[in-house]
Amino acid sequence: MVTLFGDRHDSGKLGGNTINFFVTNTVGKQSSGIEHSEMKRLQLFLEHQVPATIVTTNYYSRFHFNFKENGLTDDTSLNMFDFFLGNLHVPQRSNTVKEWLANHSGSATDLGTDVVEGNIQVHGWRVIDGDQQFLLREDVQSGQISSIVYGITANFIKHSEIYDDRGFKTLDNIMGADGRVTEQRFFSHTGEQIIIWRLDGKGATRSIFLKHQGEQRIFMNNDGLITYFLDVINQENGGDNLIISDRYENTPALARMKTPARRYVYIHNVHVSDPTDPLHDPKLNYNYAYVLQHPRQFTGMITPTYRQANDIKQRFGKDLNVVVIPSGSIEPSSNRIAINDRPRQHHILSVARISPEKRLDLLVRVAALVKKQIPDVILDIYGFVTDPRSGVILNNTVKETDMAGSVHFYPYTDQIMPVYDESTVLALTSANEGFGLALIEAESRGVPLVSFDINYGPNEIIENGKNGYLIKDGDIDDMAAKIITIFKDPFLNQKLSTGAYEATNKFSSANVWQAWQNIAKIDTQTPIK
Repeated sequence: MVTLFGDRHDSGKLGGNTINFFVTNTVGKQSSGIEHSEMKRLQLFLEHQVPATIVTTNYYSRFHFNFKENGLTDDTSLNMFDFFLGNLHVPQRSNTVKEWLANHSGSATDLGTDVVEGNIQVHGWRVIDGDQQFLLREDVQSGQISSIVYGITANFIKHSEIYDDRGFKTLDNIMGADGRVTEQRFFSHTGEQIIIWRLDGKGATRSIFLKHQGEQRIFMNNDGLITYFLDVINQENGGDNLIISDRYENTPALARMKTPARRYVYIHNVHVSDPTDPLHDPKLNYNYAYVLQHPRQFTGMITPTYRQANDIKQRFGKDLNVVVIPSGSIEPSSNRIAINDRPRQHHILSVARISPEKRLDLLVRVAALVKKQIPDVILDIYGFVTDPRSGVILNNTVKETDMAGSVHFYPYTDQIMPVYDESTVLALTSANEGFGLALIEAESRGVPLVSFDINYGPNEIIENGKNGYLIKDGDIDDMAAKIITIFKDPFLNQKLSTGAYEATNKFSSANVWQAWQNIAKIDTQTPIK
């Protein structure tokens, strides 16, 4: 069927209340659209006083810092390693390089600042004490030690310690003679060893030993550990909880749960390699291959749009439980800003990461065509680079089209709403989308939308002539013509802006929440608003 959308403590246990779990890998400094969708889902559940938690399964020493950056608290976020290590609700403690140096001998050399994975700035020091040497890294933003590498002056590394941003060691990487990690030891904030993770010579998992609930448990791989984790948190919260896999790495583990639960996989994007042929393309999107090949191992799937739900049912089984719930909800701004009062006149706005499927080089070509009739046009691109090659192609296109002074690049920001308030049109040139959160965010602030008619999302958000225009996929001439028409006709621009405000009601929290109530675990004692 297609369903139409119309307290914790340090011991590693949850409070026992019903909780809806949204499972991903990690929540980073720059959240992707998937994690952005999870945040909106979490906010919606909490607004209706229904307990929900974002669950992360990757180990990452900085996750608490990133949780806070994304507006999460210890009550709305849960990391698997934190849970097993008993590191829930642990207060911050100071752990700086200055303090470490004061308690150790040796000569220290300042190595300066570097940028490591995740675009995190660290400051390094090398300390030599006899034949021993240490490399210390301090997170510039938090001021806390992030890692210490132990070795000898002959450049042999013995092991490296990783520190939680709250100020205590959580991981010790043991190195072999070839410098490769052979074993990972995970610790509680009190220093107790809880997990031993053994690796082969190529870095693959050999075995995982977990001390939990007074027993030593052994797992063959990460999937087994995640399955056990999901079963434990499900049982500790009454069972039959809603558990959603938002990332493919957690999907097989969800399928293998032994305790009764409402196990759903959210299909955030097009489910095949060729978005123009969802019914026949033999190459499935690897993110969703497991659930599509084993759909009956789950309670169901969730898609953001009707069209995708129908495509999945038509291809994989008309009896499948596919629930349609938009990946975000939004309310129209109560402060409507007239188009003529917006400072970014003749600006084309894009909110998208720089990656191949976003095809931002096409948008540059659209802007170049617009510039021929509107010389002061500006293309504003907000987003971070996930694919360096796409960045090169984009920069080359800017040069090729002589648009160097007319394309402005801005970094990812979680404060995008004021940008929408200043803008007069948003354009989308993606080859595919799962939904298009930027589209409903923009229309909630009265920004007219222009998008290629692609799978999936734009055709369920944009109504031609009311809140924007749908353009045949790849037709940059027509897209440019529509934008020129909007910019040259202030009455049309205002009409589309008014229509955008009104169209937002379709994705209001009340409407989207109604759809969630079909599958969410709601405690009957919890008031529902």
